[in-house]
Amino acid sequence: MILSQAIGLDFPWGSLTGVRPTRIALDLIRRSGASKAKRELVEYWKLSESKAGLAVETALAEEGQLRRMEENEAILYVGLPFCPGRCLYCSFITQDAQRQQASLGRYVNAVVQEAEGVFDGRFPFEIAAVYYGGGTPTSLPVSFFRSYLEEILAVAPLKENAELTMEAGRPDTMNRDKLELIRSSGFHKLCINPQTMREETLRLIGRHHTVDDTVAAFCRARSMGFADINMDLIAGLPGEDADDLLDSLCQVIDLGPESITLHTLAVKRGSYLDRLFADRRALLPDPALMEAVEKAHNLLGQNGYRPYYLYKQKNCRSGLENTGFTRAGGSLYNVAMMSDQVPVVGLGSGSMSKVILERTAKRVHNPKDLLVYIDRIQEQIDKKRALFLSELQ
Repeated sequence: MILSQAIGLDFPWGSLTGVRPTRIALDLIRRSGASKAKRELVEYWKLSESKAGLAVETALAEEGQLRRMEENEAILYVGLPFCPGRCLYCSFITQDAQRQQASLGRYVNAVVQEAEGVFDGRFPFEIAAVYYGGGTPTSLPVSFFRSYLEEILAVAPLKENAELTMEAGRPDTMNRDKLELIRSSGFHKLCINPQTMREETLRLIGRHHTVDDTVAAFCRARSMGFADINMDLIAGLPGEDADDLLDSLCQVIDLGPESITLHTLAVKRGSYLDRLFADRRALLPDPALMEAVEKAHNLLGQNGYRPYYLYKQKNCRSGLENTGFTRAGGSLYNVAMMSDQVPVVGLGSGSMSKVILERTAKRVHNPKDLLVYIDRIQEQIDKKRALFLSELQ
């Protein structure tokens, strides 16, 4: 508050600068109820009225999702560090799948080996939710993609009716053969991430697909029986204004996905965008961007989408947030991953595994470097076995 008064700038989330503001909101709700919690978020934590309301509503939705999990359950993340190309805003260590054909098979074999080693019969949890992310999992050729799905899922101790989500991501990687393989492997949730529905922006940020590709991918997935689709958009992309964001959102809403995740552009170290915004002025409160995001939230609400999970990142434009909206229940995986209340198994380079010890988490990280991960795969298996078997002691 003192700093805000000194510089004359107000951030919408006030003093809540951490990754999980809904955690504070839920603590306040449990202590004094939703109405008083919202008032305290405004008066003490200095949130705007709209962000306080968003925090309270989302915290309650997240709590409802987490009630679905039993004490002996965990979630599984399977990561692939390959993409068709690198986006302007991306800082992940990703490889160009087209130029790394020789490494694709080695990587898939390593992840399958890791899964077989971790899920060796002594693993103490059932898997309640699975998320295949990246990178872009669908950038794999079908021959490798089949092994990547079927062989890992065959050894994972999935609970009955486990939630399975595929981040197909880039619309230009989603052909009929891959979608059929995803569907036949048991995945019922699919993510198609246009990020924007403006052609000029797609070219600027390094996406190799068009708006028509996005629409075609969505319609293809629908025709093949995918009944739970999420689509991602990013607010604050270079060259876009409020009208561009709202136009993209209207086009996505017209398609009718079950969930829409609205991210705010984060200026990540190591990304091409980091150089573009080197002076960091883009991180200061921008009234036009904040109003655009507010209008987007209202438009989502008017179309039946309610917030169900939320998190913040460092260096997001205007100090804004990333929020998942749904009209069909949302994603258990998304909520559980951000909660720090649920054990996580991470497979693949750069992934993270954790167990929960009271209110703290013990973590093990896989190497980010592709070849280091492959060469040290047994070491990663041994670390995870030690981490998860400690639960039995």
